[in-house]
Amino acid sequence: MVGARETLIAELRTHALVIGEVVLTSGRRAPYYVDAKRAILLPTGFAALAELVADQAREWQATAVGGMTMGADAPACAALAGGAGCKAFFVRKEVKQHGLSRRIEGPLLEQTDRCLVVEDVVSTGGSTIAAINAISEILEAPARLRISTARAVELPVASIGSSSSTSRSAMSEGSLT
Repeated sequence: MVGARETLIAELRTHALVIGEVVLTSGRRAPYYVDAKRAILLPTGFAALAELVADQAREWQATAVGGMTMGADAPACAALAGGAGCKAFFVRKEVKQHGLSRRIEGPLLEQTDRCLVVEDVVSTGGSTIAAINAISEILEAPARLRISTARAVELPVASIGSSSSTSRSAMSEGSLT
């Protein structure tokens, strides 16, 4: 039986690998890009992601899963679909200027929440750090973090037939108490 990690890697290999020069968020150029949304927004890829993120959330006893909007949207929703038993949230780049004028959308985060910060693709980690800073700022609490690349969804590009570099769907967990 093929596991969730192997299924996700196969889906990424089939649907997400883009060969050709791309400009990353950091401004750096890369000879390829793993557009994870092409794989994780299909039923098989989403189901595998749901199992992996939910398992990680349970292992780290996360009470909330999220991150910067767009990059965290699918993984955070996948945690819910996978039965993680936590809430999801999305961090905007800026405070919304209408409605409730919130920077963090979703159920309100509390200082006792253990937040698992997720991204679909990470190059420099800048968006992940921005999300962590926003959470800390909104809750007026310094983030005590345990930062780790979740091996469950790490995708060595070499395994999909490219160079030895690594593109990963990273997860960082921090207790904001």
